[in-house]
Amino acid sequence: MLFKKRATTKKTIAGGVLIAAACLLHNGGAAAEPLLPCSAPGATEIMVPEGFDCEVFASGLVQPTALAVESDGNVLITEFGGNTDPNPVKRFSADGGLLATSNLFVDPDGVAVDTTGRILVTDSPQISIVNSLDGGADEVCQPVPGNLQDVAVDSQGRIVVMDFDGNISDVVCDTSTTPCVSLGSIGLGVAFDADDRLFATRLAADGGLFRIDQCQSASTVKIADLPGARRIAFGPGGRFGEEIYVSDAAAADAGRIVTVDETSGAVTEFATGLTIANGLGFSGQDTLYVTDFSRGRVIKIFADRVRVADFRCNEAEGEEIDLVVSLEDQFEAAEARVDEPTRFCSPVDKDGGGIPDPGAHMACYEIEGGGGDDDDDDDRAALRREVVVENQFGEQVLTTAGPRSLCVPSRKNEAPSDLVLDHFKCYQARGAALNVRVDLADEASEARGVIVKRPKRFCNPVDKNGEGILDPSSHLTCYRIRVPGPSYDDELDLLVSNQFGEQVLEVGDPELLCVPSDKLGFEVVVGPDDDDDDDD
Repeated sequence: MLFKKRATTKKTIAGGVLIAAACLLHNGGAAAEPLLPCSAPGATEIMVPEGFDCEVFASGLVQPTALAVESDGNVLITEFGGNTDPNPVKRFSADGGLLATSNLFVDPDGVAVDTTGRILVTDSPQISIVNSLDGGADEVCQPVPGNLQDVAVDSQGRIVVMDFDGNISDVVCDTSTTPCVSLGSIGLGVAFDADDRLFATRLAADGGLFRIDQCQSASTVKIADLPGARRIAFGPGGRFGEEIYVSDAAAADAGRIVTVDETSGAVTEFATGLTIANGLGFSGQDTLYVTDFSRGRVIKIFADRVRVADFRCNEAEGEEIDLVVSLEDQFEAAEARVDEPTRFCSPVDKDGGGIPDPGAHMACYEIEGGGGDDDDDDDRAALRREVVVENQFGEQVLTTAGPRSLCVPSRKNEAPSDLVLDHFKCYQARGAALNVRVDLADEASEARGVIVKRPKRFCNPVDKNGEGILDPSSHLTCYRIRVPGPSYDDELDLLVSNQFGEQVLEVGDPELLCVPSDKLGFEVVVGPDDDDDDDD
């Protein structure tokens, strides 16, 4: 009887018969900007903000409920199965291919991955450890009474579960289950943020998103009124930001994802057009997965690649910044001191290719410590890397040495710009000379027959002070150039504004052409860099 009652109750909520909550679904939260339809076939009914797109990640599922992303990018999905127990947990690769299906579970609703990679699934009336995806035998973590809905694990290995009646409990495998707090029926989601703070949702007319400061009712804080709140994920930075993401579906035909500002409680629509939006999970800073329950599929929402311009970089001088920042890119993580400006980079139209944002410039500053300086005559002991890149000039192998500069998105003379650019950490680079000619034009000048010579810098997008990276796949390869005729009779004074404030730079002759590049791979090669970075 318990089995039948549990299945029927779940089906009622999934079908959207929660009338009071359904009536309140759209009372709060309006889109901060117009949402646009996804471009992929089969997903055009789903609307996302400009700068994002989506596609069908996996289909043919039977009421997918929850999901979790493993450290290698594989995606775990539980199936509710239309009230037909038992059901599996499935593992998909990052490209949507089915890798493995677990043994059948009684009631797999929530799924989480702990710090050791162990997969936990709520399998009422217990929590199970899923080993069968890797060919082993599944086992019981701990018996837990109630109709379990979700499970979460923090960075220290603390396990919590939430049941349908809104009861949150701490679980220690093979040891104990300890009640924490009850939010009241209907509880559907629990999650830990990056600081191991516990959040939970309640699906009801007076429901919403809650923060559980301690395991007692007096320390439960309601963050936002959200009657259709289901599962929770936390923005990873980058284009997705760091707000709280909540799947919101009080009715079967009104599924959406919203973001919640923890301080103000403001609710903003992020994606609409889903049926019952339920499971949520981020993979890195550029992908969000969500289960589309009634359509039997999982949707992948991703940030569009940032269209990076070609940049002509001129010599520049200005006052020293003298600021320590933390920089983390795909090569290393270190603190660095930002010193004086060395170059100012303007977006250019190369051979008629256009300019995405004519107002988005970059100022490049010498960096020291953790990394480097921009003095080409300074011999430095630094790891060398062999990097394979591909860009509009074809495929090349570069040898990179120490980091030399930090390039910062900047405005010139207060010209308007959205500055949708990453910061770039630029390394000394060597490679074969191109010796090709291009035409370069910006809003103020045009130069024909510019000779593109040897590579001088290779630049990774970099996370500065934890601000995230917009597009981890976008790199720059910078080549020495020779421009026929004089560029400036005298140095040009420009007012530059960026995250370091306003500064007047004296800009001289053009020196580099930086072009967007794909990094196909790299490896560390033996020995330090002891060679001068001499001009050709």
